[in-house]
Amino acid sequence: MCLLCYDYSDIALIFTNLLTFMRYFSLIILLFSLYLPLSAQKSKPNFEINIIKEDSLLYSNLTPKNAAEAVKQAIEDYKKESAEGLKNKSVRKLRTQCEDALQLAEKEGNKNLQIQILPYLKNLADWKKDHKEAEMYVQKMQNLQVAAVAKTIEIPAANYKPINNEPVKAPDVKIVTAPQTPTVIYVPVEKAAEKKPSPKAVAAEKARQEKEKIMMLDILKEHKEAVQSMNEVQAKNALLELQQRSLVDSFNYIKITDSLAIINKDLELNENKAELRVQASQKKFSWAMALVVALIAVGVFLRFRKEKKYSNVLAEKNAIIAKEKERSEELLLNILPVAVAEELKTKGSATARHYENVTVLFTDFKNFTSIAAQLSPQDLVADLDYCFKGFDTIILKYGLEKIKTIGDAYMVASGVPETNPDHALRMIRAAKEMIAFTSEWKTQKISENKPYFEVRIGAHSGPVVAGVVGSKKFAYDIWGDTVNVASRMESSSEVGRINISAATHELVKIEFNCTYRGKVSAKNKGEIDMYFVN
Repeated sequence: MCLLCYDYSDIALIFTNLLTFMRYFSLIILLFSLYLPLSAQKSKPNFEINIIKEDSLLYSNLTPKNAAEAVKQAIEDYKKESAEGLKNKSVRKLRTQCEDALQLAEKEGNKNLQIQILPYLKNLADWKKDHKEAEMYVQKMQNLQVAAVAKTIEIPAANYKPINNEPVKAPDVKIVTAPQTPTVIYVPVEKAAEKKPSPKAVAAEKARQEKEKIMMLDILKEHKEAVQSMNEVQAKNALLELQQRSLVDSFNYIKITDSLAIINKDLELNENKAELRVQASQKKFSWAMALVVALIAVGVFLRFRKEKKYSNVLAEKNAIIAKEKERSEELLLNILPVAVAEELKTKGSATARHYENVTVLFTDFKNFTSIAAQLSPQDLVADLDYCFKGFDTIILKYGLEKIKTIGDAYMVASGVPETNPDHALRMIRAAKEMIAFTSEWKTQKISENKPYFEVRIGAHSGPVVAGVVGSKKFAYDIWGDTVNVASRMESSSEVGRINISAATHELVKIEFNCTYRGKVSAKNKGEIDMYFVN
């Protein structure tokens, strides 16, 4: 019952405001999701360079591995990544690893390790389409190979002796170096089982490799002949020049890598600045969104308070209306029966009905006029009100219908507007309680030495017509000869007695003992059989 009586208007109001808030919040989230990609795209640099990460030797103070292990590990990682298919991320990592291995080899002065790692760096540069860097690696590899060949040639010192302890002037020597056109060096990569080259491609590759081999042999032959034709001083000068050139190339390489590191660091700083700008814009947007959400929340709250206020006012007015409606219905039910009142509210009018079996009862007070003259108006109305309220309680107990009061007369009907087969029995039971009620009231008045009323009752059973008449101050009434005969039964009755007709006697004689009075003359009705209920 508590759930049925609960007012759900507050819940509905909160739910409505919550839906409004969710709509605004969804719109803000949509705008935010559109803004972030645009701001990120705007701040993203238009170029891409391999940025050396913190694990690079150029940026870290970690104790490095020895050059041999670094070169071996770099080559193994390259082969592993090549077998799975190179990607941008893996290429960046491999380039950093190979550059670190090359730097270690240069610090140790191990040219063989440099020659081993340079082809892989050249291939990675080609993969990134950085042809200048690839050419630099090829040139460096050629210089290292020439230096290695020159170092292996021994010139007998006995063939060249100084004259008078003066140094021998070195003649002009033409140093034959590797051709400037970069030679493409390929690193063998494990072939994928699912991609087998065609025989024609294999043959072309073998022919190209054979051609490069012949070219390299020619270059070595030229270098060997040039070296053999030198004296000791010339050879020393040539070797010194090669060492100096190798040293210059190393310095140039270090310079280039340091420049790349500086550029990469600048790019990293620029990216950090761009990221900070994005974060700042996102933070500003977040604050703006929080402000908008707060404004929306405040607006929703104010709207909720306003609607709550209107709801409370409306609830108060509805409560007043409901109370007035209940009061008007209560007043209407005091005038009309429930069924008649519902019909009148629904249709605007009540249909008159004929009832075949109805018992009508009248009461009045003996010597009412002379007693009323002894009382003040207030005391007279108070005594009548007390008696009629007692009668109202009794007829409500037995389900009877009060029709009206006329002066000191009280009119009741049983069997209207709802029919019932024991209408006469109910009426006589109620009449006996009315006699008992007035007798008790009489005893109280005598003890107070005040005037009192003595009631007499008459009843008759028969057909009537019932309905509502008039358009102002509706009144439910009954008509027919039964009403007139019942009135005559009351006027022919005695104080403290219930006078009934023969028709009513037939309906109640089984339960009530009655005394036949014989035929009694009634006004305008002649002689009528009458009975007193004992």
